[in-house]
Amino acid sequence: MSFNALTSFTVFLVGCLLVLILLSRNRKPHVWMLAISLFCFSYSCWLIFLYESRYLSDLPFFFRTSGISNYLCTPAFFIYFMIALKPRRKLQWTDLLHLIPVIIYVIDFAPILLSSNETKGNIIEELYTNPSAILFYSENWLLPEKLHWAARHIISIGYLTFMTVTLAKQRLNSNMSVRANKCVFNWLVTLTAFYTLYSAVALFTVTFFSAATGWSVMMITTFAVFTFIAFTMFLRPITLYGSLHNIVLSERNQKKHIVLTPDLASDLETRMEEFTSRQLYLKAGITLKGLADELDTQPYILSAYINKRYGMHFNDLINFHRVQYVKERLIKDQHSYTLEGIAQEAGFNNRTTFVNAFKKFTGFAPSTYAQMHRNSKDDSFVNNI
Repeated sequence: MSFNALTSFTVFLVGCLLVLILLSRNRKPHVWMLAISLFCFSYSCWLIFLYESRYLSDLPFFFRTSGISNYLCTPAFFIYFMIALKPRRKLQWTDLLHLIPVIIYVIDFAPILLSSNETKGNIIEELYTNPSAILFYSENWLLPEKLHWAARHIISIGYLTFMTVTLAKQRLNSNMSVRANKCVFNWLVTLTAFYTLYSAVALFTVTFFSAATGWSVMMITTFAVFTFIAFTMFLRPITLYGSLHNIVLSERNQKKHIVLTPDLASDLETRMEEFTSRQLYLKAGITLKGLADELDTQPYILSAYINKRYGMHFNDLINFHRVQYVKERLIKDQHSYTLEGIAQEAGFNNRTTFVNAFKKFTGFAPSTYAQMHRNSKDDSFVNNI
C-alpha cells in the first residue's frame, strides 16, 4: 500500500473519531455544523485512500461523490462560525441557501452518479491511465467542463474572505463581548486561518503539482486541523462549544470560573421557568447533564447559573422542587395516598433520600408533616405551610 493510501486512511479514521467525540459531548446546531465540516475533510481523505489503493474500482459508487463533500465543507464551517459570533438555538431556513452549490453539482453530475457501477468502473480505469484528470470533474453534462474544479475553490475563498473581514471588524470595534471572551475569538481566528491555509494549499498544489503531491500536502494540513481541534476540545472545550456573546472566561489566581452575561442569565431564567412549569424535576434519575441537554446548554454553564440564581447545587434544587410537589399533594388531603407512593411519584429513588430532603426543606420528617396536616383543619395552617 502506498504512503498516500496509508496516510489518507489514517487521517480518515482520526477525523471520524473526532467527529463522534465532538457530537457525543454537545449536539447544538453550530456544533453539528462543525462536525459536518470536519466529516467532509475526513470523507475527502477516504476517497483519496480509495483512489490511491485502487479500491475505487471495487467501490465505484463512491465515484464523484467528493464534489458533495467539497461543496459542503466550508459552508458548514461558515454556519458554525456565524452562530459562534451571534448565538441562536436553531438553524434557520436561510441556512439552506448554502446548499445551492451542492444541489447544482448533484444535478450536473446526476447522469454519472446514477449510472451503473460498470459504467463508473470503466471511467475509473481510464482515469488511472491519466491521473491528472481525476481532479477536473469533466463527466458533467450541464455546465462547462472543469467548472466545478474552480468553483469549489472560489466559493471557499469567498466564504473565508468574508469570515476574515468579519473577524477584523470585530477586533477593530473592540466589542465588549470580544474583549471579555478572547479565548473564543482567538479560537475562531485560528480555525479560520487553518481553513484558509487548507484552501490555499489545495488550490496551489493541484495547480502546480501532481495529484499525489497535492494530496500529501492536503492530508498533512487536514491532520494538523484535526489535532488542533482535538487538543482544544479536551483542554478548553468552552472555546469549541461557546460563543462570543454567551459566556466569559476569567482567570484569577490561575483558577478558571464562569461569569454569566445578563443575556445568558435571562435566557436561562426563561428556560428554567419552562422546566419548572413542565415539572420535569419529577423525572427519576435526572442529572445535571440531562437537564443541560433539555435546556440546550452546557452542564458547567447551568451549574454556574443555578449556584448564582438559587444559591444551591443542582441536586438541592431538584429536591427542593420535589419536596414542594410532595407538600402540595399532602395539602390536597387525598386519603388514598401513601408517603412512599408520593415520594416515588415525585422522582425520589429511595426513602432515605426522600426523608433527608424533606427534613432539609421543611424542618419536619414526612410522617410528622403529614400528621400535622391531618390534625389541622383551619385554613391559616394550610396557608402558612
